Amino acid sequence: AHGAPLGRNGRGVLLLGDGGAGKSGTTLAGLSAGLQTAGDDYVAVDMRAGIVARSVFRVLKQDRAGLDRIGGLAARTAHLPENWQGKVEFDPEATFRGAFVDEIAIAAVLLPRLGQAREPRVVPVAAGEAMRTLMHTNLYQNTGSPDDGMAFFGALVRQVPCYQLALSTDARANGACLAAVIDGLR
Repeated sequence: AHGAPLGRNGRGVLLLGDGGAGKSGTTLAGLSAGLQTAGDDYVAVDMRAGIVARSVFRVLKQDRAGLDRIGGLAARTAHLPENWQGKVEFDPEATFRGAFVDEIAIAAVLLPRLGQAREPRVVPVAAGEAMRTLMHTNLYQNTGSPDDGMAFFGALVRQVPCYQLALSTDARANGACLAAVIDGLR
């Protein structure tokens, strides 16, 4: 899946959305608030026994402006080159010790949306709204059968609650909001 899991103690949420929706920046905000991840950008999602997101790549990617929003991260990654997308790639363990785990059990789907609000806001959305968000990024970007992909992601969003996360301009507030959401999951 084109997404990023965030959690605490092995349980959390899966951030899904188009490129540029704020998944990587939201992941970094969560890590700075003490959360853990099993990857950024692409993860393997297994639904054979619950929903589990597993690591595919042990790297985070973020542009320099996004790195500037997380206290001290721009300075700690200044020596790293930018990739072909103009993003810096780095191992999250180098900055956030204990932040990378092999898997996270998924209890909700979050759809980040870039915003200019002072405070982040989480609102429930229907499975159909989550599915429309997933159509472009996960069905057309990943290889394989579109029918199988539709069935897979349809089953995913029907099994867990789905929320839209309207991001604020304050990464610290976004991280605190994410931690509160994850801590409040049943």
